[in-house]
Amino acid sequence: MMHIKDVEMNTTTDSHEEMEQSNNETTQCTERPLPILHNEILINIFSYLPYTDLTQARLVCRLWLEAVAYTRFSNKFSLRIKEDNVLDIWRQLQNGNFASGMVYKHMVYVGIDAEQRDELTFILQRIGGQVRSLKLRTLYGLDCLYECFPKLERLTLEGLYVFPTHLPFELNAFGRLKSLHFVDDSVRQSSSEALLASCLRAKTTVKLEELSIRVYAEDAELFLAVLQDHADTLKSLHVVYFESTNEPNLLVQKWMTTFCRLKKLEKVKIYACNTQIFEGTLKCLEGLPLRYLEVDCLRPVNPDIFKLLESCAKTLEHLAFFNFYLPKSIAGTHIISECCQNLKKLILSYTRLLEEDELCSIASNLVNLEVLVLRYCKNAVTNRSLAAIFKNLTRLRELDLSGNNDFDVRALTGSAEHPYPIRRLQRLEKLNLKSCQQLSSDEFLTTLKFPFLRSLSFGRGIYTDNGIQILVRQCPLLEELIITFCPTLGRSALFCIAKALPRLRVLHLLHCAQVDKSVRLILYNECPLLADLEISEKRTKTKTYFHE
Repeated sequence: MMHIKDVEMNTTTDSHEEMEQSNNETTQCTERPLPILHNEILINIFSYLPYTDLTQARLVCRLWLEAVAYTRFSNKFSLRIKEDNVLDIWRQLQNGNFASGMVYKHMVYVGIDAEQRDELTFILQRIGGQVRSLKLRTLYGLDCLYECFPKLERLTLEGLYVFPTHLPFELNAFGRLKSLHFVDDSVRQSSSEALLASCLRAKTTVKLEELSIRVYAEDAELFLAVLQDHADTLKSLHVVYFESTNEPNLLVQKWMTTFCRLKKLEKVKIYACNTQIFEGTLKCLEGLPLRYLEVDCLRPVNPDIFKLLESCAKTLEHLAFFNFYLPKSIAGTHIISECCQNLKKLILSYTRLLEEDELCSIASNLVNLEVLVLRYCKNAVTNRSLAAIFKNLTRLRELDLSGNNDFDVRALTGSAEHPYPIRRLQRLEKLNLKSCQQLSSDEFLTTLKFPFLRSLSFGRGIYTDNGIQILVRQCPLLEELIITFCPTLGRSALFCIAKALPRLRVLHLLHCAQVDKSVRLILYNECPLLADLEISEKRTKTKTYFHE
């Protein structure tokens, strides 16, 4: 009996020890942190999640919040309201279980039919309270409904070719409004004047932090008055200014005086046709903590632009030049590569701002660049300068070389003289090689081996079905594919694209002689996520109402 009891006691003791050991192991397992995943892997996983799951995933930690905030998911958090889908949204909102998950922070209003006002009122009253960003493509049907957006912070007016003399709303209707944007091609002088006048109406308590607007010379005084009212809060300004034939000197002085008061500006995007106003604005911006600077002017670069770059070199992260060229007096300067060491995004488009040596210097010094756009930069994008880019800028996520014909396929494959191929850029997510006429064979397609590439544009070549097959196999995560001027692209190549790229959302086939519209149904069946299909010169889009 004693022996049996001893055995029982030993067994009990052993079991207690095993339980304690297992508890310790469990504790250690629970205390062990989750493995850190690369952003590319997280984004790949999150792309399969519906809207409701993404809203929960972004609450886990800061890393997941940043991954969900990636621009690829913006459409999943946006509700588009138009005549075709108003009734569908209205019915879904009447279902309590489904309505609880319909919390949208971004809304695009395209318009409704006259008989759908009651349904629209119901929709906006149910979900308008959480909307932070609203884009209006028409003002019809929204009378007295602007009060449904108490938390609205960003208002964008777009495509309003028919615009009332007076806006049907007061800015005070949006108590939290911080951002106002009306800068697209639909802006006319009367509509710009109406919007500026609404900002100056009596008892307007809104203080803007972001403003984007087109300004005509006749409304310049009105625009400057708006800037003065919001000078203490304005952090972002995008202005497109259309000059008159003779700008008075008094207006130029007022312009400079007003801009000198904008001490909190961090983001500036300016297009100015008047030389005095443009150069005066640049001079007023010196010393500001600019993070974003984008300028567009069909004139030679003034040396004052380099003083501005030097003054904000420590803070500048985004720099864009459009339609610039260097006068001979200051040609050969390396101001961008020497001053802007912290740049993450550099855009040089339709400009003769740099030569081959300057681009090599940029690649050697600006090692933190994540986005590099070099469109139609004559004489600068060569085999030598590309080798410098592929060698040093391995953090690039986006590269645009469209319109450059001074390099060939050896720059991408690597050679004895320039031994750095494009495949070193393994973080690339977007690559644009349109209108590069030297890349016209399958050898070019075989160099594109990027496991995380999302968007690819190329064309003007003779590519075979075998080349297309190699391309889609080496870039399996493509979501956007644009091919232009490819006379040999046929139906078999399209079937290969459709079967190998199940994540494809955008497919444009422009001026491809052997591709006809009869393949549309096949492409839609093979690519369930395809939302934007363009063949030749006509675009067909699927209806996307809201995301479940």
